[in-house]
Amino acid sequence: AFYAEGELVDGKAPTGAEVSWVAEPSYFFKLSAFGDRLLELYRDHPDFIMPAARRNEMSRFVEGGLQDLSISRTAFSWGIPVPGDEEHVIYVWLDALTNYLTACGYDVSDLGKLRAGEAKGS
Repeated sequence: AFYAEGELVDGKAPTGAEVSWVAEPSYFFKLSAFGDRLLELYRDHPDFIMPAARRNEMSRFVEGGLQDLSISRTAFSWGIPVPGDEEHVIYVWLDALTNYLTACGYDVSDLGKLRAGEAKGS
């Protein structure tokens, strides 16, 4: 598991487990760039997250500041090779996110519509 330094409790994982520092190159998803847009989405489309208590919870979480997310590793070989940089693999769970979209009936063939929030689910 990954923990940011601020998440450690007396130098240990929140679970009490020992931690070891590992440094390796990584590609990041710039999640921090989406906070304002997510809050706008929640405000403009209150039914996007239901019930309201969960929407409020997510809004408070996003308002607290989103951190960029490491999406690749070089310390192991299982995963999806990063095109053009075969030393890196993408976590399989990241690829699974698009599977959730298609399972919900979203048309992911037009990435422009998907990125603009215009893709329709069934």
